[in-house]
Amino acid sequence: KIKISSISGTGSKRAKITGLPFPAANLTDGAGASAFSIAVEAASGTGSGLSIEGTIEEGESHITLEEANGNTVTVTEHLFADDQIYVSGHYFAD
Repeated sequence: KIKISSISGTGSKRAKITGLPFPAANLTDGAGASAFSIAVEAASGTGSGLSIEGTIEEGESHITLEEANGNTVTVTEHLFADDQIYVSGHYFAD
């Protein structure tokens, strides 16, 4: 469970979870990329029940969050400080 301390930047459809302990592995044919299940518990925002996917690409040290339903509304319009997100998944190190 991660509590959002602040949201910065606007206009992007994506948000990032930074500070992962190591970058994702670089493997053959993109096999180092991973996906994560994300759930939102909104303290003050409108993010509860929002369909969000989390991904980490090879060599990256952050998880990218974006809406999983093709909606044009940005993730950062739904997430606010004090909201909490639950992240479930794993990724591989080199």
